[in-house]
Amino acid sequence: MASPVSTLPSQSPVAAPGSGSAAKKPFKIRAELLAPTRLAPKVQLLHHTRSLSIQVVAHQVFVLVLACTKCFAAAGKEPPRIGVLGGGSVGTAVVMTVLVNGYRADRIALSTRQPDRVPRCESLRAPSALPMFQLVPRYYDNARLARESDVLVLCMPPAQLKSVSIQIRHALAANTKAPPLVVSALCGVTQQSLSKACGSQAVVRVQPDVAKIASRW
Repeated sequence: MASPVSTLPSQSPVAAPGSGSAAKKPFKIRAELLAPTRLAPKVQLLHHTRSLSIQVVAHQVFVLVLACTKCFAAAGKEPPRIGVLGGGSVGTAVVMTVLVNGYRADRIALSTRQPDRVPRCESLRAPSALPMFQLVPRYYDNARLARESDVLVLCMPPAQLKSVSIQIRHALAANTKAPPLVVSALCGVTQQSLSKACGSQAVVRVQPDVAKIASRW
């Protein structure tokens, strides 16, 4: 006897949820998440631009120091005394750039609010950087720094210009024959504002081309 034939229509197996082309597509991790900094691309751009801008500022200051050194040597004087006001990333970069290029540590001084603290910045990452940095005299006396410096480099935040200028104004005016050269690394502060705040015409600015630096990334 023949087996009865089923009259039910054949049904194709139901696909399991998540199966198909979407399930076969491999999971990909964004490359920036594997970067050491784990920063978004825009944040990385800002970070690298800021780092390069600080290096450019430090090298511009060194060029001015080198020019002053040649003038002092032509007059038969010792190298100028460099005073850096502000011990943050910019001030530390200026100190290390001058030191790495062979400038004497005893001709440099740093005035910062926390002279005993070693700042965390890229300029001190090299193993040989910290011993060199510790050779530089550090204290917190802006008036003394201005009085004892031939070249005074302002590296503090721009918002502190008013309070700092009150401290150094009289010290800068004390030496009328050879006033110290004030070098400003302050962003957004014009040379006219600096001259008025410091009470001196011997003021120059260093400012990197941030737009050009950012365009390289």
